[in-house]
Amino acid sequence: GGRSAWEEFLENLLTDRSSICQRWSARTRQEMRIALEKEARRLEQAREQLVHDTHTQTHTHAALPSDSSSRGAVKSCDFAWNHEEFTILFPSLEVHLCVNGLFLREALEALSRDEVTVDQIFARVPEVWQFVVTLYRTMLESSALTTQDQVVLLNMMTLVFTHRLASMEARASSIFPFYGIPHLVQMLRTHTTAARRDAVLALLKALLSNKANALEFLRCGGERVLVHMAAMVHVDRQGNSSQAAMTSNLLEAGTPEPNASDEYRYWYLAESDKQEGGRGEEDGKAMLLSEISLALNNQKLTLQSSFRTKGASEWIPFHNIPQLLWTVGSDSKGGKKKEEVSVVCLQMLQDMCALFPAMDGEGRPKLPSPLIRRSLLAEECLCHVVQLLLAGYPRVVDEAMALLAEILQCVDSICQRRLYKTGFFFFSIAYAGSNFQTIAAILKKTHLRQDFYRANSDVHNPSSPSNSVLRDLLPESLICFLTNHDAHAFAAMLLGDCDTPEAIWHHNMRQHLIGSLSAHNVEFALRLREDFLARYEYVPLLTPIDYPELEGELWCQPYFLRNLVNTEVFPAWHIEQPFGILRAVIDLWNREHQKQMSRTSATTCMSAEQALQTLGLSTDADALEIRKAYRKLAVKFHPDKNPDGRTEFERVQQAYQVVSQQAQQDAGGSDEMGRTLGLLMKTQAILYERCGAELAMYRYPCYSLLCALLEQQMAAGNDSMTCTCAQVLALTAAADPGNAQELVLTNGLAIVVDVLHRCLATVQPRTARDNLHLRTCAFACQAAAAAAAEQIGRDEICQMENAEDSRRSLLRAAVSAMAVHQSPALTTAALYVCIAAAQHPVLLGKLIEAGAVWSILRAVLRFETGAAVPQGGGGDMPPRQRETVAAAAAPLYLS
Repeated sequence: GGRSAWEEFLENLLTDRSSICQRWSARTRQEMRIALEKEARRLEQAREQLVHDTHTQTHTHAALPSDSSSRGAVKSCDFAWNHEEFTILFPSLEVHLCVNGLFLREALEALSRDEVTVDQIFARVPEVWQFVVTLYRTMLESSALTTQDQVVLLNMMTLVFTHRLASMEARASSIFPFYGIPHLVQMLRTHTTAARRDAVLALLKALLSNKANALEFLRCGGERVLVHMAAMVHVDRQGNSSQAAMTSNLLEAGTPEPNASDEYRYWYLAESDKQEGGRGEEDGKAMLLSEISLALNNQKLTLQSSFRTKGASEWIPFHNIPQLLWTVGSDSKGGKKKEEVSVVCLQMLQDMCALFPAMDGEGRPKLPSPLIRRSLLAEECLCHVVQLLLAGYPRVVDEAMALLAEILQCVDSICQRRLYKTGFFFFSIAYAGSNFQTIAAILKKTHLRQDFYRANSDVHNPSSPSNSVLRDLLPESLICFLTNHDAHAFAAMLLGDCDTPEAIWHHNMRQHLIGSLSAHNVEFALRLREDFLARYEYVPLLTPIDYPELEGELWCQPYFLRNLVNTEVFPAWHIEQPFGILRAVIDLWNREHQKQMSRTSATTCMSAEQALQTLGLSTDADALEIRKAYRKLAVKFHPDKNPDGRTEFERVQQAYQVVSQQAQQDAGGSDEMGRTLGLLMKTQAILYERCGAELAMYRYPCYSLLCALLEQQMAAGNDSMTCTCAQVLALTAAADPGNAQELVLTNGLAIVVDVLHRCLATVQPRTARDNLHLRTCAFACQAAAAAAAEQIGRDEICQMENAEDSRRSLLRAAVSAMAVHQSPALTTAALYVCIAAAQHPVLLGKLIEAGAVWSILRAVLRFETGAAVPQGGGGDMPPRQRETVAAAAAPLYLS
């Protein structure tokens, strides 16, 4: 009861169909009918001719007897149809690209609409690899293929490799390498349509997942093509892209528009190719890309026209210049944006780097480095990867920096040490985007490894800011921050606002940095818009970038002292390498002292009035008049012009130095010097207060300077500075016995005792605990206690006690200090003096004569004191009952 096959065939023949494997309609039926009718007429004509020939042969042999052979001749008029060679051509289907019964364009469109799956597409393909070969041969051998057809073939090959081969890895390894890699690279070099370019890139991205294909690609120079194609994004910045606007505006601040100035015309058209009415004829030589594009559209130029770049002498045909062919000479219809193309090319290069890692499985570097990494580190490729920092697109910058970080994993090489010549450090620091993490990682890896010229460097400290290529771009504090912290922390600091002991950095400082570097690089940035393969010629900064916000800040590697000593905001800031900081502070202190000594010596030889008379000026002369007078006299008496004027020339110089120093003091220079010394002293106090155990192994070298400064500030009535100096004395002497001995040897103990007597004279019973004089007393008494703990200190105290001047008696001062009950720290320090002095027979008797017994007894009745030398001057000590008092009183009572 079912239908026959013939009935089903007739039904299908009359039904229209449109699928990836069937295209059947009324038009194809009409074409089939015409072909069949034509074949039927041809058969009928052949049959008639056969019958005629048969009858003719029969009449010819009519006289012969009738037999079986003659009867067979009549039957020979029948014939059989040679259907094996019959073929119907369907002209309506010739516009459809069909390979192995699969309509390629329709299949890809159906896949994009999710009407079919990949498995359904290849269900009718018996042999996948044979299908790939057929696709590729069709593209090579069919001269009538349009660009759209080539794109379809390439896309279908990509579909095979990306989806079909994912589940056939074992078989794929036996099929590779794909023999058409060189041809695909050449198609990429010479493309004139964006659609075909994108299709080739997609196919190569799939093919290069195999090492054999990747090596063949590298041997053809494919990595250079990808790098150059990624650089093509620079041309896009000529448009109105909002994504590139931020960086673009910064680079162009204060510069003329490229189209408004002949300075940025880089393309020169050969004289024989110039046409009338073109801009090139008006100025005789140069053209812009936009003008070349307009001339091509107006058919005033062809792909055979010859050009050269600015500064070059060789004329090159248009079709051999990628900068022109890929931009104005290419049809961008249906293709990706240049930004997307750049990202794809950079990702392909990263994939190849991952395919050939720089390290083996055990973390050892491969030697020689993989070919892809050596090629990308070569100047021809490296410069273009770095220059993508100027493109202005965050995605492009991210991919370019990820690629750069990957290729810099190679062992140290000349190319890596000369990274600065590509302009990387200028471009990266001037980058205005917020995606800075990868850039920061590269900066951290490379900024101390560059072979740039440096007039002064620190050979003993490789991580010194003076050895960094960034030293003319960033403040020293930021360079130290980059060295001491990870890349993420540096990026966060650079992009934000920071005011800590380690870094002072604000948004306006970054804008100043970007503006300064953009002005330095602006001409090259504009040239890239016309010639995206231009190479940066390294030009160092003539003068370092100055940051007015840091004027007046005192920085000792790696801290800003103003913030470090601000214990209210930063009460417990962790200090790394305290000895290095102490050494830097002491060096700065010595330099300031030398400056002060030189100024003092100059002023002692000549007064300000004498200096003005020497310069021929009145007392009301301003700074401009002083400079003019000095220059006039300096030129007059300079030894090169006046051999006999050396003495007068030196006198003029001395006079100018005295007048300049006086002007600086009038403008607050002395206050600035006092502020500097105050920060230096407070820093030393914090270092010994927080890191005394680490610094105990080093001898403090500046007791002479410190004691002299203490006397000077005490005489000047600077109570705050006096207290700080006394605190440094106490903390350094208590840190190590060697420091206490050094204090005695530099006659510091006598100065400490004198300060103690002076401050005690001002202390009253109601004096507040935080009074500076009271705190100074406590610190001075602590320093004396540390000195008295040493034999050399006790011997010195004996000599001082035998003196007639009561102001030199430490024991009397200590006894008086125990009466100041509002300062437990002072009382405890005085008790420690008594404990140490009681170990000396002579001093024990002096203590008894001074009334120490009764003072200690009063302390027993009044105070609970601490048992350690106090660190904070006026604060309470941790109580340990009356152990300290008992220790001081025991030898006195036993005596």
